Amino acid sequence: MLTHHLTASSTLLLLALGACGCDPSAEEDTKCTKVESTTSILIPEDPSNSSDAHIGGRCLDSSADVDISGRADCVVIAAHRGAPTCIESEGLVAVSAEHQGAVDRLRETDEAKAGGWDTFCEMVQLDPASESSQACRTDDLYNFVDEMGNRANGFCYLDAAASPPVGDPRLLETCPDGKRRAIRFSDSIATHIGPEAKSVTIVCSSEVCPER
Repeated sequence: MLTHHLTASSTLLLLALGACGCDPSAEEDTKCTKVESTTSILIPEDPSNSSDAHIGGRCLDSSADVDISGRADCVVIAAHRGAPTCIESEGLVAVSAEHQGAVDRLRETDEAKAGGWDTFCEMVQLDPASESSQACRTDDLYNFVDEMGNRANGFCYLDAAASPPVGDPRLLETCPDGKRRAIRFSDSIATHIGPEAKSVTIVCSSEVCPER
């Protein structure tokens, strides 16, 4: 189930970057600006006692820019303590240079310093053209598979307010009115972030242009 309110059960970082498409010749006061929204969730020491131990997804306050291929320019970063490396087979890879700034900011938080977070992994976004991404956007279940029938690890983006809608709006019914957009995670990522995982933080960025 997608949840909106933050709990003390996990931390999730989602970074959405995108192009605005505004006229570069516009006057200074009509230029687009980037608006950033952050959602943070701390994972408890004993996640089995938390209703949020299974991270199915998160409703988002702000929309993410989506390119022509259907890929949301998003990054989801999980912070760990004592994890030796990111486990690619579980959809967790080393953070790209493009998103290293988000990790640097996360390292400076009080929670990271106090908790000794020392490993940061980037979650894989499912290919929008793949069957697994289609299932992520339309299927009630979280056990997505690829074209070969293998378990697919990653996340997808849904937005009921987009035109046309991205994904099945029915999956976003638990999100608040006006905020029916979300990131969904495959079952394996949701349950195998790792015993050393301490946080997943979501930061959504989108370009906002003045009305003309």
